Amino acid sequence: MIRTELTHAVYLELAAWYLNLGLEKDVITLLSLAPEQPEILYWRAWLANKENNSSQASEFLKKANAGDPSLVFPFLQESIEPLTWALENSTTWKPAYYLGLIYWNSNKTDKAKALFQKCGDTPDFYPFYLARVELFKSADPAATEKDLLKAVSLAPDTWRTGLQLSKFYEKQKQYARSKQVAAEYFGKFPQNYYLGLNFAKQLSLNGENEACVNLLAKLKVLPNEGATAGYNLWRESNLKVAMDAYTAKNYKKALKFIAQSRTWPENLGVGKPYDIDERFPDFLSSICYKAMGNKKKAAELDNAVMVFTQSKNYKPAGSADLLSAWLLRKNGEDAKAASIIAAQKKRTPAEKNTRWVDAMYTGDKNLASAISTEEEVSKTSDPYQTVVVDTDFSLMLKLSSFFNF
Repeated sequence: MIRTELTHAVYLELAAWYLNLGLEKDVITLLSLAPEQPEILYWRAWLANKENNSSQASEFLKKANAGDPSLVFPFLQESIEPLTWALENSTTWKPAYYLGLIYWNSNKTDKAKALFQKCGDTPDFYPFYLARVELFKSADPAATEKDLLKAVSLAPDTWRTGLQLSKFYEKQKQYARSKQVAAEYFGKFPQNYYLGLNFAKQLSLNGENEACVNLLAKLKVLPNEGATAGYNLWRESNLKVAMDAYTAKNYKKALKFIAQSRTWPENLGVGKPYDIDERFPDFLSSICYKAMGNKKKAAELDNAVMVFTQSKNYKPAGSADLLSAWLLRKNGEDAKAASIIAAQKKRTPAEKNTRWVDAMYTGDKNLASAISTEEEVSKTSDPYQTVVVDTDFSLMLKLSSFFNF
């Protein structure tokens, strides 16, 4: 007896092996013992047709087409022929969908897209529409929105549909609509931290940073490897509130939120690392203390920003390098300042943040402004490869809007 979570998958793997050995009779016998799962039923229909047993083929095909597509993820190359036969002998969308999944898994995306398009808008299965959105990668925003709204209509109480719709509007920079959808679905599922984090992000994108901070303080994010999204948003939102307070000359409030940005709340699912780059909060604190007349405290913080680049763990890559270089140059250390900018340009010359830092350092504000409006390029990596993200860049852009470097 086969006892696994996916019993049908074991039968299909064995069936494929027997088929490749030319033992079709054994495949028929084997699958007669298997559970009545859609992919297995398509195989049995196809095999019955090859045996000229049209009535049995029709019966199996009817059952397969009526089967629940949930958790049906065909990937075997040997399933292509049975599913192609089923597609040619069916009027339902399911064989095309299953066959498209196999081609997608084989990276034959053109074939997969054609099959998904062939299904049209007839599927009554919401994951189909989410899958099609992922397959086409928003190549056509109108078609993407249509698919997402169809998924929502089919499963209005499924949290994934709302999350994907909100993220779509965010990508289209329709932040008000994205926030509206995020609020609606977080209201339906208040214990779902994925929806909570998304709603918090939408609050921030709509300029409601203090509301974002308050929400993040209440969320409970399950700790998992690489779960930095909640903390990064916490830090960014606190510092944006602090900058707004600084420009309003409310320096005590600014310092309060800067101090809060340095904390690592346990409820956000990530622990505090050993080495932290705190140049941005240090610099922001410094200009607050200068405005309050505390030159000694400001000088201590400025020194911390400058000496950070001399630590053994420092690697030139982030936009906060501008803070160190600017302060060093201001204090007569021109050679050290220039070396920081040069090192970053050598390490990551094509990166958006590097080019922006260089333009700001050399005083070309027009070029810096043009670079800041460039579309972000998505970074891809191999599994377990570290991707460095400059979490200070959006903060540096906001800082440069009121601080004269």
